[in-house]
Amino acid sequence: MLPSAFPEVSHATEPSLKRMFQDHLDMQIQDLRVLLRLPTSRLPAGCNFTAAAMLFNLIAGASVCLYGANEKTLKKTPPAGRHFRGLLEDYYPWSEEPVDPKTGAGVIYKYSRNPLAHNLGLGPEKDPDIEIAKSRLGPRRIEALEDSSMRPAWTAPALTPKGRDYVLDVAGLYWGTHRMLHAVLADDTQRSGAERLASSVGF
Repeated sequence: MLPSAFPEVSHATEPSLKRMFQDHLDMQIQDLRVLLRLPTSRLPAGCNFTAAAMLFNLIAGASVCLYGANEKTLKKTPPAGRHFRGLLEDYYPWSEEPVDPKTGAGVIYKYSRNPLAHNLGLGPEKDPDIEIAKSRLGPRRIEALEDSSMRPAWTAPALTPKGRDYVLDVAGLYWGTHRMLHAVLADDTQRSGAERLASSVGF
């Protein structure tokens, strides 16, 4: 299910939020669907880093446009790290993960997202290594990741500790990101702020 079709969006008091999702969020989910179907015999690249980076971008975008948002948000954006981690800590389904919210949000932001965004995925030797795992998925499994309230049994958690390091599973993070989006939009206060932002930029 694309975000513009989420039942939480139908609770919005005006259609601006739905239009914003249709124009700016749905297509990014559609791009991720394509990345999740790689590799193939004709397209052998797995796009592990690309898919992970795109998920991090979605989390970052949601932390600005859906979490504590209002009509002034885009004029003065909130502190990136604090909002990114705050959204994850407050709304990501950590009950399905083997790590606690604070640890998980910190690992995703500091050791996973930031190195990919700034350093070609490289970090200082003292930092934990993040192995980005991804395998090819068919349309039915992608649909299950998007629509299942519980993480499918065949999917690994988004983060699995491996000694002092971690395995970040793209499919697991894709599932968790969808549940996070549902959860933040189910919060009337957060959804109302997102509506005001959408309306303020002309949707």
